[in-house]
Amino acid sequence: MNTYKSHVEKSECPIAHALDVIGDRWTLIIIREMMFMGKHEFGEFLEAPEKISTNILADRLKKLSSLGIIDFIEHPQNKTKKLYYLTDIGVGLIDVMVEVILWVDKYLSTAPSPIIENIKNHTPEFIEKTKKNIQSWNEKNL
Repeated sequence: MNTYKSHVEKSECPIAHALDVIGDRWTLIIIREMMFMGKHEFGEFLEAPEKISTNILADRLKKLSSLGIIDFIEHPQNKTKKLYYLTDIGVGLIDVMVEVILWVDKYLSTAPSPIIENIKNHTPEFIEKTKKNIQSWNEKNL
């Protein structure tokens, strides 16, 4: 399943392995867009405010797919396009993503956000709702 080769294969440290998989800015932004924003198409990822370039996006989608974090299906309206979705492995990152959001809010963020307040005050409910949204999309499209 995993065709991606880690540059830390000699390390037994779980943190080193996690960083090798999700330790770059663009990977987490792509996962964020799928997980929290409900985006599934290449062009939708390009609309993110961080302005990822097409070549980096294509590379990260390929990497995430080879790792089994995401997968894709043929787009039902356009056979030349793909719809990307989180696999169970990808959905398993939701707790990590939420903890990163909460950590940034606590130590780095300067602007209050209603979304972050909702996550802080209703973390378990936010996680469950996100999982249900992902599951609902998957049931409709896969």
